[in-house]
Amino acid sequence: MNDMLKTTPDFSIDAAAALLVEHYGLSGTLSPLASERDQNFKVTTTEGTFILKLINAAEPEVESDFQTALLAHLGTHAGDLPVPHIRPTLSGGSLASTTSPHGVQHRIRLVSWVEGRPLAETERSDAALQSLGRMLGRFDAALQGFMHPGALRDLDWNIRNAGRSAGRLQHVSAAEDRALLERFLMRFAAIAPRLATLRAAVIHNDANDWNVLVDTGDADRISGLIDFGDALHSPVIAEVAIAAAYAGLDHGDPIGAAAAIASGFHAEYPLQEEEIDLLYDLIAIRLVTSVTISASDR
Repeated sequence: MNDMLKTTPDFSIDAAAALLVEHYGLSGTLSPLASERDQNFKVTTTEGTFILKLINAAEPEVESDFQTALLAHLGTHAGDLPVPHIRPTLSGGSLASTTSPHGVQHRIRLVSWVEGRPLAETERSDAALQSLGRMLGRFDAALQGFMHPGALRDLDWNIRNAGRSAGRLQHVSAAEDRALLERFLMRFAAIAPRLATLRAAVIHNDANDWNVLVDTGDADRISGLIDFGDALHSPVIAEVAIAAAYAGLDHGDPIGAAAAIASGFHAEYPLQEEEIDLLYDLIAIRLVTSVTISASDR
C-alpha cells in the first residue's frame, strides 16, 4: 500500500474535466470524492451522473482489467442490478489512459452513479438486512461461471488468508483483546482446511455498510452496491460472513442481523449446510482481520 500511495493520481478538477471531454465527449460539474489510493470525481452532466476514476499507477493492469471485466459481465448478464455500469470511451473502449505532469501513466474508468444513502447512516432494519442478503445473492448468482486471472489475488482481506492476523497481534495493545483474538484465530485454524471443500467463485468481498446503499425513500430497501476494489475469488459463504460482520457492529442483535442477511441471500442463492455451519466462525474471523489490520496501520 505504501508504494501505491506514492503513485496516487493528483489531477486538478480542471485537468480531470479536460480528460472527461477528451475521452468521453462529456462536460459537466466535477466534485472530488474521497479515495485512499485512486482519485475519484462525481460528474454531473446533462446525460446523467457518473464517477470518473483515475486509477493508481501502481495498480497492476490485470487487477484493473479484472474490475472492468467484472462490471462488463454484470452489465451483460444482470443489467438490472443497481451497481456501477461502464460508460465506454469515444473509441469504444472500457478504459482510457493518460500521463500525469510527473510522467506517470494512469488508467481511467467512467461508471454510472448509483443513488442511495450508505447503510451505515441508517437503522439497519431486519427488512433492510434481508434486502442486502438478497442483493448479494443476486450479485453472486450473476457471477457464476465468471472468472478472470485478476480474481486470483493474494490479499489479506481474502478470508482464506485470515490466519495471517496472528502476525499482526503484537499491534493490539490490550492483553485481554489479544487473548480474545487469539481464541478466534485458534477456532479458525481448526476450520480453515474445510474452506477448500466449499463452493468458491468471484465475490464482492467487501459489503461493509459504507459500500451498501439504501433507498432514500424506503429505508427497508437496498438500492445499490458499490466499490469493487476488493473483489476476488473466494468461498461463496464469505460474502455472507463479511456483510454480517459489518452489519452486526453496534447492532442490538448481531446474531439476528446475520440471520436476516443469510436468509435473504439463501432466497436468491441457496446456501449449503456445510457453508452455514461455518458462518459464525467466518463472521468472527473477518472482524479479527479488520481489527488487526487497523491496529497495524496506526
